[in-house]
Amino acid sequence: MTTFIETFKAKAHSKSLTAADMLALCIYKTTKAKSEDKAVILTHFLKKSFSAGQMAGHRLYPYMAITNAVWYLNQQLRAGKKWGPDGWFETEGQVLGKELTEFFTEEEIVLYREITSMITPDYVKGL
Repeated sequence: MTTFIETFKAKAHSKSLTAADMLALCIYKTTKAKSEDKAVILTHFLKKSFSAGQMAGHRLYPYMAITNAVWYLNQQLRAGKKWGPDGWFETEGQVLGKELTEFFTEEEIVLYREITSMITPDYVKGL
């Protein structure tokens, strides 16, 4: 069983990280934090990992990349049938290209999904 950090480092070494992977790392660190105030910790990690983009015609607010990454990450976390290189397969949700159950216990999966659901466009606009 590989750990989340080992998988993340391997992906970083192969230069195939995406914004959703960076967001997944922020949520992972927030999940593992000992503090009970997860929203403050999440805000800290997001501001450290993402930079505020300059306002342009296609950008509605400075940290819009986070909102786009959340949309992509939510697609990965969705359970059910998905299409892959070998055809259809059942999944409980994926992150970093692997099943959630490879990285987390059932309680951690619930917390991970709960923290992910906290990141709404209104939350991101408040950063």
